[in-house]
Amino acid sequence: VVLHTNANCRVMSDQWLRTMMRNFVPGTDVVLGFSHYRYRKDTSAGRYFRVFDSVVTSLQWVGSAIKGKPYRGISDNLAYRRQLFFDHAGFSESLELRYGDDDVFVSAIATGDNTRLELAPESQMQTYYENVPKAHNLLKLRRDYTSKFVCTKAPFYAQALFSVMNYLRLGALVAAVVLDYTNIFTISAATFLLILSWVMMILPFNRCCQLLQAPGLTFSVPLFYVWRPVVNLYFRVLGWSTRKSNLTSIYE
Repeated sequence: VVLHTNANCRVMSDQWLRTMMRNFVPGTDVVLGFSHYRYRKDTSAGRYFRVFDSVVTSLQWVGSAIKGKPYRGISDNLAYRRQLFFDHAGFSESLELRYGDDDVFVSAIATGDNTRLELAPESQMQTYYENVPKAHNLLKLRRDYTSKFVCTKAPFYAQALFSVMNYLRLGALVAAVVLDYTNIFTISAATFLLILSWVMMILPFNRCCQLLQAPGLTFSVPLFYVWRPVVNLYFRVLGWSTRKSNLTSIYE
């Protein structure tokens, strides 16, 4: 078995190896672990959005793995059987990439039958960055570029659909109030539905934060759900102009 981590990662428990290795029962070839950055290290402006964005990004691939459709793994905490590495010629499919070879490799070897997800607190790693905002931005650019090489686009389409529905819901509530602002029933109903939708966003999100060892957020969650697609669009445009930085020198 090969177990990956990186030099800027810290083991959070002396049970890390045990909790990761316990998943290698007959039929299991890949174990997807989890890591998060040191949240308290980030004291810069925008830190709460970075927490939110990191959690939502993680939930995409974690949720897909739970559904039996793994498509991504992180080299900070990833294990697989050595023979599987040789059977798939290692990282040969991503030699042209500077970053994201772990995602491409997991996308190629992981299936719902041979993969397990390990999220126990004892199994999680903590990643250290000197400059968290800079690291976060670089990771967003790299993930956006690498996403085109993974085997499924379903999680990305689902996230896009959620964003569209969120905008439509907000637009409908605002339109209802503007068109019938003198009707107290309309205003009350719109306010109730808005608060209800916020609660339905905040509670599940904070439950996921507990699972992923992230600090919880409250009223900022609905606002960040509105703001995140705008940020993603910005990074998509920025990534197009810097796409060559993701390739190794022999492919530039």
